[in-house]
Parts: sequence; structure tokens; C-alpha cells
Amino acid sequence: MKGVTAINYNMDSEQLTLNETKYVLGPTTNWTLNWDLQMLHRLLAWGFNTIADDSYDGLKPWSTDVRWGGDYTIPVKLPYTSGLNMSRYVFTDTDGCGVTSTTKDMINGVGAAYPAYRYDYGDYFDPTFSSCVGNIVQASGIRTTLRAPHNDYYLYLTIDESDQTGGLFAPGPDFPALPSVSLSGNAAWITLVTAPTQTSNSTWGVTYSDTTVYTKHEFSNFIAARYGNSVASLNAAWGSKYTSFGSAGGWGVGTGLLDENGLCPSRGTSACWLGDAVTLAGETTAMQADLSAFYTHYLDRYLSVLKTEYQNPTYGVPGVMLEMGLGGFSTPPRREVLTEAAKYLDLALMPGVPPPPWACAPAAGGVCTDSQQRIDFTAQYLGDRPWINWEGVNANPDSAESAYPSTSPYTTQAQRGAGYQGMVSESVNAKTTVTGSYPVVGFFWWGAFDQDGERTNWGLLTPHDNPYDGKSATVVGTGTDQWGYPTGGESANYGDFIDDVTSANNDAIPSMAP
Repeated sequence: MKGVTAINYNMDSEQLTLNETKYVLGPTTNWTLNWDLQMLHRLLAWGFNTIADDSYDGLKPWSTDVRWGGDYTIPVKLPYTSGLNMSRYVFTDTDGCGVTSTTKDMINGVGAAYPAYRYDYGDYFDPTFSSCVGNIVQASGIRTTLRAPHNDYYLYLTIDESDQTGGLFAPGPDFPALPSVSLSGNAAWITLVTAPTQTSNSTWGVTYSDTTVYTKHEFSNFIAARYGNSVASLNAAWGSKYTSFGSAGGWGVGTGLLDENGLCPSRGTSACWLGDAVTLAGETTAMQADLSAFYTHYLDRYLSVLKTEYQNPTYGVPGVMLEMGLGGFSTPPRREVLTEAAKYLDLALMPGVPPPPWACAPAAGGVCTDSQQRIDFTAQYLGDRPWINWEGVNANPDSAESAYPSTSPYTTQAQRGAGYQGMVSESVNAKTTVTGSYPVVGFFWWGAFDQDGERTNWGLLTPHDNPYDGKSATVVGTGTDQWGYPTGGESANYGDFIDDVTSANNDAIPSMAP
């Protein structure tokens, strides 16, 4: 798979305004259809073969419009993906969720004891969670793709958006993140310290008629069962001072397990028994094992609900591959994530494993010496299963986003192209010593266009719709491209990224032949 994400004609207002006039002329009388066809021509010319996540539906072979003629579908067809931002929808009770009190985000109830970055952690044991997910799947209409023309091009479905599962699936502490970032707290640790009730969440703009944080209560019940409802046994194992598994005085001040806020309010004159939120260092071996067990339990709840609802035979998409992003910053997630993902996902999306050249550049923090270990760690816990990679890097100084600073090690499109070449080569040749397999079955590139809103040169093309080929993304341009559309109009001349992209993409599959 060689995919491109976020292929849309209106990523920025400048782009939309341009496209409305640029694509008036073409094989159809509709500028949007002409743009659709032009984008597919470009993808094929540059060696791509998949319309990946967050892309406009009009590009996909199931979309129909009578103006195409024939069977009313676009004449150029590529495999495509789809997805839903499930956790975002359940947090906000939108897109058909339709429950009386929606799922809470547990990070909203975590106090000052947690110093790291505040990723989201869903209260997925809320009894309305499964109903909300089912309603969203049904309202989304994704099942129509199974009945639409050319549905055999449907590649996979992304079951949730990584932006809202950053706490659940973020990079683990087994390897340093590339570049170094604030790692997320262990989800079980977050559950232990979050408040047992919430009334509202200003971040998501919601209030709750049901204030219970069910995952916190599930944690209490889970730990009680592991210790035969004996608080004394729990205290002996953790070095803790709890007086009950419930509440005894209130969150942050009481002595019950439900009162825990990360500062050990039940400690009295003793030291706090909670260790580091990320690594769990400083906690007893038994406590670490208990948190790991609950983390697995939590993951099982979340993933099992999503898989059940997405594969519902009435309104879901049974038979379609389910995919989800795991880890981040070229770093695998915690081993519990990989183990549970293997039970529920058909395809894992990794954050660049092996790490691409730009993650390992000295300017990005140093040369990678553990790429093989990252591959093997992933394969050890995910099993002999395939994964694809999220890939993307910028060269802001040599782009339409040159007014904005960047932490990328690349300053020219030529350097960016060389990095792309290295990324594809590393992906194709990645081999696990665990199984002897070549687990990387593809990648998608973020994204199609630079986005002025992100102030970053992520794209294959500028916001002015010129590809970074060294000829089109320039002040004057070449007149017209090979399909007859005008080029140029940039504020400066930018370098060539596309030729390296095309070469690497076209060489990828032949290089895999025995």
C-alpha cells in the first residue's frame, strides 16, 4: 500500500477559491469532478495506489454521479479507506450517539498529581458506550459502501481517531520517542487517580446527567476481586494504607481506593506508594502487575465494543479489515496495547516502525541504533501480523510554508525527497528476527497538500495546487502540466520532492520480488 491522506479540495480557503476556477475546464462540466479526476491522475503518475484516510468521498470508486456517464462512477479507480472519529463523537454525543449522558474523558478528572501531557482516556466502561458506538456506526452509513458499485476496492476501516486515543495507545516507555516528547501516563494509573464522578467537561462542551465515572469504579471492583475483597492483602502487596475498596471520606481526602487522587490521601505519615505515571517506577512489583492487568482489561473493553459494533451484520461492515493507529513518534506502544490489538485488529497502523530517516537524523536528536529492536518488539507482542506506517515530514524553508519555523531536519525539498526514498527502502526491507517475516505491508503519506492552518509543509502539493516537482511550484511555472492545467503563481521557487517520491514508489513493489 502506497497511500495519501487528506486529499481534499478545500483544505484551505485559498485552495478552494483557486480550484473553483482552475477546474472549470476539463472532461466534465463540473469543476469538482474535474478536480477528482486530476487528483487520481496525479496519484497514479507519482506511483501511489491508495486513497487513504480523511479523503474526499468523490474520489472513491463507490461514489456515483450521473455526469460521469457509464455506471456513474469515476473512470479512474483506486483502493480506498474509510474511518470514524469514534471517541470524539462519544465524548461530545454527536454524529448519532443519541444517549442520555455521554461517555466521559477521564483526564478531565485528574488533578495536579499528574504532570505529563494530558492525552484523552475514555470512560469506556460507561454502560451507554456500546449503545452510543452502535448508533454512530448505524448513522454513519458506512454500510452503504458494502452495497455500492466497486466495493471490492474497499481496503480497511479506521475504527477511531488517534488524536482521541493518545492516552490509550500512545508510545510506551520501552524506547525513547523520536523526537523526544512527553509520553502518556499508563491508562490504569490514570484510572486509579481520576475522580470517581464528573459533572461537566468544558473541553468537550458537555454536562453529564449521570456523573459516575464507571471505569474508576470498575478498577475498584477489579482490584477487590484480585485480592479476595481483602484490603489488608491489597495493602500488603502495594505498601498502601487504604481502609476500603470504595470511598471513605471523598476523592483526594478520604482513605478508600476510590478516593485516590495520586497523592495518596490515605498515607498518613507514610510515603506515597504511587510511582511514576509513565513507567510505574517506584511502585511495588505487585502493584505494577495489577495495573498492567487492568490496562489489559480496559483495552479489552474498548476494542471488543468497537469490533462488535463495526461488525454488526445489520448496520456494520462485517468482512472489512479493521485498522487503528498505535504508538507515536516512531515508537511502539506499550506491550499490553500490542497484545490486545492482535485480538481485535486486522491491520495495525504504526507511527513509523522502523523509524524513517528524518526521525534518525542528527538534527532530530541523534542517529537511531535500535531500529531492529523496535521492529522486533512490535512483532514479539503483536505477533506475526502485518502493519502499515504513518509517514510524513516537512521542509518548511523550501516550501509555501517558509514563513513558519519547523523542527524538521530538512531545509530543502531535495533533502525531503532523499528521506522519502530512504523511508520506502527501510519499510520494504524491514524484517523481524522474531518470525522472519517482512511485516510492513505499506504506508500512507500525510498528506496531499500543505495546510496553511497547520503552517507545515506536509504536502505533495502547495495550497496553490502546484506539486513540489521543481517546475510547477514556482513563481512562473511551466505554463501547463501534462493534463493541461496551469502551474506557477507561487511567491518563490521551490525544489523537487515529487521525482524522488515517484522513483521510490515505483521501485517499491519490484524490489520485493524474490
